[in-house]
Amino acid sequence: MRILKYFKTIFLFIAASSPLFADDPGTHEVIFDPYPSPWFTGPLITPSPYTVDPGHYNIEPLIYAITDLGHYNKHWRPSSVDNFYRLRVGVNTKIGLAKALELHFVPIVVYQETQGQHSVNIEDMLVELEVQLLRPKKFSPIPTIKLSFQTDFPLGKYEHLNPKKKKTDATGTGCYFPGIRLSLGNFFHIGDFHFLELRWYGSYRIGNPTSVKGFNAYGGDAHTRGTEYPGNRLFVGAAIQYNLTQRWALACDARYNHSNKNRFSGKTMTAMKRPSSEEYSLAPAIEYNWSKNVGIIGGIWFSFAGRNVPQFVTGIVKINTYF
Repeated sequence: MRILKYFKTIFLFIAASSPLFADDPGTHEVIFDPYPSPWFTGPLITPSPYTVDPGHYNIEPLIYAITDLGHYNKHWRPSSVDNFYRLRVGVNTKIGLAKALELHFVPIVVYQETQGQHSVNIEDMLVELEVQLLRPKKFSPIPTIKLSFQTDFPLGKYEHLNPKKKKTDATGTGCYFPGIRLSLGNFFHIGDFHFLELRWYGSYRIGNPTSVKGFNAYGGDAHTRGTEYPGNRLFVGAAIQYNLTQRWALACDARYNHSNKNRFSGKTMTAMKRPSSEEYSLAPAIEYNWSKNVGIIGGIWFSFAGRNVPQFVTGIVKINTYF
């Protein structure tokens, strides 16, 4: 399959050319006398509650191999569809700007394939300004808290699509989706050299009116002209990490997201409305850390329930580095 060839080529390129550095420098640098401090790289999708120290960087090359293998209808029942494959390759980048302040952005290139059609393009880029609100000392009952101001830069293609491409050339939304996210986390000493980290987060993003022309990511036809009103989005998630040794750890994420319905105003000959949707997913993973600043995590992210959304399974590999 062509997508597997692309996956192998890009993975080898990243492994050979990317610097190897680990997530959450604040957690790695804690010393738990008389036991060695845990080295955690993950989890896969739940954001860190720690900001990067000023003058430092957190660089994380990542690969997502995604297959949409079904679709949940309005009654929460999955039905089969033609598989839609996506290979997302990017770099999760965090820069410490000042004490308790960081800049976070994620440039991504995506390859998409279905029914013999394929395309390569960039995606919309997430950009965040993140502020550390609270960072208690170790083993405090009070969690670490970070506030993020989010937006998407709509760099991906979303209109004037080629109808023969089966939407493989749609890689954006045309929408900034500004919003905020609150991230929390805490550490617990389980016994001996075993530690547990818990994380929680909630994010709310607002859809802004988007001008659309022709075949577009929301539907439409060659004569479509108008404005799409994407629905607001809510994300809630949690994660757990547990170290088996100082180097090896297990992680698991759980996430729920809800999207309000989309509306369309203008001229079109096809339906441009989308109903509200919901999705539940899990992401178990395993981590290995060469040091407190260098680690790798891999796992599977999959949906297990949903309404008006694709049913997906995703393989994820991330190399997390701090310097």
